[in-house]
Amino acid sequence: MSDSASSTPEASFRPGAAADWPSVAPIVNAAPGGLGAIDQAMWNRWAADADARLIAMTDSDRLLGFARLSELGPAEWWLDGPRFHPDHTDDDLGRALFSHVLEVFSQIGIGLLRFAASSANEALTRIASDFGFRRIISYRPLEGAATPADYRSFKLLQAPNLEIAHQYLRRSPMNRVSHFAEKDGAFFYVTQERLHQYLSDPLVQVLGWRQFDQLHGLTVIHLPADGGVAKPMHVGYLDSADDTTFLAMLAAARGIAAKRGFSKIQWMMPLSIGLDRSVATTDLRPSWDGELWLFERPLRL
Repeated sequence: MSDSASSTPEASFRPGAAADWPSVAPIVNAAPGGLGAIDQAMWNRWAADADARLIAMTDSDRLLGFARLSELGPAEWWLDGPRFHPDHTDDDLGRALFSHVLEVFSQIGIGLLRFAASSANEALTRIASDFGFRRIISYRPLEGAATPADYRSFKLLQAPNLEIAHQYLRRSPMNRVSHFAEKDGAFFYVTQERLHQYLSDPLVQVLGWRQFDQLHGLTVIHLPADGGVAKPMHVGYLDSADDTTFLAMLAAARGIAAKRGFSKIQWMMPLSIGLDRSVATTDLRPSWDGELWLFERPLRL
C-alpha cells in the first residue's frame, strides 16, 4: 500500500466544475467493473446542469472523488457515483462522501434515492449497506454484434398508444420484477408518466412486438443525440411475454441496429428472472466482468 493510501486525507466538499475533468478522468478510468462510461462531454453537461448537484470531494491540492445527485421524477432521485481516486481506497473517504451526499439529499430531496455499483467494488457495496441502502436487483451488461434480422414484428408506438403500452406492462410478469429502464448508467422506474415521456421524445423509440394482432413485448431504444452510430445502439428496456418472444425480440433489435448502421447493441439484462438461460443460446456476451447492482434507500420527512 502506498503512503498516500495509508493515511486518510482531510476531505472538504465543493461544487464540481468543467475544469475538474483532468482530475476526474483518472478516477473514471480506474472505476472497477467497467463502469468508466463517463466522458468529458458528459462531465461538462453535469457541471452545467443547474437542476442537479455535482459534488467534488477534495483535499488541499487535488480531487479525491465525486458524486452527483439528480431528480429523475417525483420522489425518484439518482446518485451518479460515488467514485474515488485510485490512490485512496480506504472506507473513510467513502463514508465521508456518502455522509455528505445524504446530508445534501435530506435538504433538497425526498423519496427514493438509488444508485448502481459494480459487484467488483466491494468497498462501495459494503459502505452502501452500512448507510441503509438495500440491493433490489442485479444486472449483467451484455453486448452483441448488430446482425441482419427480420424486425417487422416491431411496431413504433406513439403517444396515442400510451394506454395499450401501459396495460401491457401492468400485466407483464417480467415488469413486476424488473421495472427499470436504463440510460447512461441511470435506472428509471417505468411509470405511465415515464412511458408518456418516452413516447413523446424524438431520441427515444418505444417498440411494441405485435403477434396475432396483440402486444406481446415492449422495448425501449435510446438514440444518440448527435445522430451518429459510433457508439453501440442502446437498448434501455426489453420485456417479453415468453422466452420464444424474448429471443425473437432480441434478434430483431440486433437487426434494427444493423439496418441503422450500428456495429453492435448493448443491454443491461436483469438477473434472477430466467433470461440468462435464453441468452446463453445466443452469442451475446458480457461487456465487462461481474454484475451491476442497483441499490435503493428511502428518505422521508
